[in-house]
Amino acid sequence: MNKFLAQSFMPKKAVTIIVLLLSCALLSSCALFKEEREEQEDIRVLHVIEKLTIMCANGDGSTCNDVGVYHNRKLHYKKAREFFTEACDKRNGDGCSNLGFYYVNGISLTKDIALGLDYYQKACEFNYGKGCYNAALMYYKGVRGSDSSLGKTKTASYKDVKDSKEAGESKNSNEPPQNNAQNQGTVQGRADLKDAKKSASAKEIAKGNSKNGKAEKGGNKSLAFKYYERGCNLNDAPSCLNLGSMYFNGETVKKNTRKAQGLYNKACNLKFPIGCRNEGLGYRKGFWGRVNLLKARNSYNKGCLLRDTVSCKNEGLIYLKFKNLPKAYSSLKKACELGDKGSCKGKQKVELTLYKDYFKKCQKKNRLACQNLNALTDDLSVEELALLKKVTQSTAKAPKKQALKRKVANNKIAEKSSKAKVAKISTKKS
Repeated sequence: MNKFLAQSFMPKKAVTIIVLLLSCALLSSCALFKEEREEQEDIRVLHVIEKLTIMCANGDGSTCNDVGVYHNRKLHYKKAREFFTEACDKRNGDGCSNLGFYYVNGISLTKDIALGLDYYQKACEFNYGKGCYNAALMYYKGVRGSDSSLGKTKTASYKDVKDSKEAGESKNSNEPPQNNAQNQGTVQGRADLKDAKKSASAKEIAKGNSKNGKAEKGGNKSLAFKYYERGCNLNDAPSCLNLGSMYFNGETVKKNTRKAQGLYNKACNLKFPIGCRNEGLGYRKGFWGRVNLLKARNSYNKGCLLRDTVSCKNEGLIYLKFKNLPKAYSSLKKACELGDKGSCKGKQKVELTLYKDYFKKCQKKNRLACQNLNALTDDLSVEELALLKKVTQSTAKAPKKQALKRKVANNKIAEKSSKAKVAKISTKKS
């Protein structure tokens, strides 16, 4: 019976070969299924594009822009430009802005900054906020421009504005809040196409624009102010931010910190984190009146939720002032995860203090402290936890040594005092 069973089973090598063959078959079938699914998706998208093209031909400018965005994603730049032009001719702001982006960057055509600026102005006229922002920024930076519906100018002055990536606050308490100096340079279209940001051509316009167009002295910042104002009225967050900075610095208008605070608040509510950060800075430094750390913390919290590193860091620092270590730890941890090295060091210090506190309380059978200790250790890596235990052990030994030294010193003092008393008694008797 045993021999029959032994013969009926296949050798191990044969089993492994069959398993491998089956897995290969499954993988190939999965790959084929994936390819089929991708083909079906492409067919579906093509049907949608065909419908949008018909709607574009019937006079719908927004669909012309959407078809342009699709061709831009496929790197069919000439085709995309044709649809953006058609969209702009049909008074679609998105299409005009995208066409302006093509001219400013020289995509599938000769680079023409002045013409690109004109298209941004057109986009603004057709109530597209990003067009207003780009036109304003180009005027502010000193790029040559032509006629505009908001006013006429040939040149605009150039002045360095801090780039939005320079996140941080100066040690100088009088430093003005952060400005945004980047053009909104990606091709824009409907959210459901999800193509614009992946396009190889959709690069940001060079910082400062002095590389793209010639900077001139003695320009017209008032026109930049008007475009920022219009963009902000159209709920474009960077326009509100930069308009707030112009009010804060008193550029072309009388300095008005209340107006600046309101505009930063609007930018923040429009999900633009630098607006939250600037508003928090104003409350923290007293730019809006009295120093108000509670309001500063609230503003920084909004910025931190929008993944702004500096907002997370400053929120953590305020919590440290309030001696709320658990909250400070979570804020500094976020800032550390977002790449701030200083916050990582601060997080480690708070971590150590919390660990000691939770550990002591947990030994006294405090359930909440034990839960907090477990949560804290779960967040740490094995190496970090080992290092933390070493530090706590070394710091625990240190007080014991100090206590022993104190006892010895106290004993010596006691011996001296007792000897002195004995000596006094002997002198009295004598």
